[in-house]
Amino acid sequence: MKKILFMGNPNVGKSVIFSKVTGIEATASNYPGTTVELKKGKLKYKDISAEIIDVPGTYSLESVCEAEEVAIKVVDEADVIINVVDATHLERNLGLTISLIEKDIPIIVALNMFDEAKHKGISIDVEKLEKLLGVPVIPTVAVTGEGLKEIISNIKDVKKPLKIEDEDENKYAKIGKIINEIQTIHPKKHTRMEWLEDITIKPITGIPIAIVVVILSFATVIGLGMGVRQHILLPIFRDIVSPAVREVVRYILVDDSILRRVLIESYCTDLGKYVGFGVLTDGIEWPLALVLPYLLAFYFVLAILEDTGYIPRLACILDSVFHKIGVHGSAIIPFLLGFGCTVGGIISTRTLEAKRDRLIVATLMCLAIPCAAQSGAIVALLAERSIPAFIFIFLFGFAFIIVAGIVMNKLLPGTAQSFLMEIPSFRMPTHGNILKKMWIQLKTFLVSTVPIIVFGVFIASILYETGALETIGYWFEPIVVGVLGLPMEASVALILGIVRRELAIAVLLELELTIPQLIVGAVVSLLYIPCAAVFPILIREFDIKYAIIIALSTIFFAFLMGGMLNFIFMLIF
Repeated sequence: MKKILFMGNPNVGKSVIFSKVTGIEATASNYPGTTVELKKGKLKYKDISAEIIDVPGTYSLESVCEAEEVAIKVVDEADVIINVVDATHLERNLGLTISLIEKDIPIIVALNMFDEAKHKGISIDVEKLEKLLGVPVIPTVAVTGEGLKEIISNIKDVKKPLKIEDEDENKYAKIGKIINEIQTIHPKKHTRMEWLEDITIKPITGIPIAIVVVILSFATVIGLGMGVRQHILLPIFRDIVSPAVREVVRYILVDDSILRRVLIESYCTDLGKYVGFGVLTDGIEWPLALVLPYLLAFYFVLAILEDTGYIPRLACILDSVFHKIGVHGSAIIPFLLGFGCTVGGIISTRTLEAKRDRLIVATLMCLAIPCAAQSGAIVALLAERSIPAFIFIFLFGFAFIIVAGIVMNKLLPGTAQSFLMEIPSFRMPTHGNILKKMWIQLKTFLVSTVPIIVFGVFIASILYETGALETIGYWFEPIVVGVLGLPMEASVALILGIVRRELAIAVLLELELTIPQLIVGAVVSLLYIPCAAVFPILIREFDIKYAIIIALSTIFFAFLMGGMLNFIFMLIF
């Protein structure tokens, strides 16, 4: 295992780069025989394994204080040195660089704050600087991770510095000559786009911006989805499509047979409405009028965030939060894809290097992250009845993810590998690209999801018309009625939820539930067993034992949390 030192002047971004590279595995300890603290961590990236040490900031290798004494001592222990320099103050930083080069240890110069140098109009000829120093020089931006992958990739092959012949023996004269040859300054003002890029990645401004972006994204999905559903699709299906389908089926199937009732439900004169589950009515209305509007709204927002380049910035801002649950900020990408489709989210965890990270993200996704279809169903179930109840469900899901993630991070053995992400510049999204992404998702939904929902409605209809649903309801009554406080008819939700999670919520939509019952039903549906399509993916990506553990744990937590909420509501109301 190589020992790699991060060295540089104070306040050059050295510790930020150290934290990006080592992530959650960093520890602090005193250097033997001193009170000087060294931060240590491990780097695991592809086939590279190394111990990383963040050396206290120092201006030279001439001992002035105890911290600099330690810095001098640890230099001799290094296999590789990453010398972090401030690109906006090269003249001050190169003194330490030249001293390190003279140590004849493999060295890489990280030319940090390269973006800030450009903003200030400082132009640096990187290739010429490499030639003059005789070591690799890589421009970096610590806060965004730019250049860090290149540094890590060069660690294996870095060699001892080339001996550069120079008549100047005075170090500072040499520095002045280098600066004159490689640096030019032409004052420049920030553009508005550069200013926006800066404030979205600085915590003091980036966190409030991230909160606003997330709130606006959810508001857009809910507003667009609800508007299209209530004012366009529902009137079309309930006033035009479903009545027309019923008339056609009645014309073809004159007798009130079980086949007709399976296709279009049966009309209950006492209740004055259709009861049961119709394959050609509910089976078409649920996916196209309930799920589709919210799904398209979600993918519309996601496409905009992707095309603008904001998602990597969100990952950067959330990195420290994600460390609490044992993963890096880059996990935001699988999580976001999981909000679209759990299957796609689990597959995208392949971008995470460590199996431990993948296990944590995939488990949390299956436990409490609703896919777009399920989110749409939850919105239809709660937002149209009670906005506070809707907000509660999503806050509950978020809190559950955090707590479950912290617990998994404590229990799972192993360490997370480093994952480095470069952040692109902002760019304007194009309507053609957004529409193309939405069309791909629409096509996938129509081909793969709609048939499964129709099949689920068919199963529910058969169970209802044959009386089997009532029998199953009695089996589940102790849990559904006794523990969860829901009507016995909600038992069908637990059965259909195995096929597709949103089907469980669609069943609850047909029942006349109180607000507390709606909340309990939504929590159970949120935490309930993942869709049938998820299990083959879990088995393929991990193993069958893991898939079974996920299934059992989701059922357990769904009933546990639902029962606890029902008990609390009973005490309150």
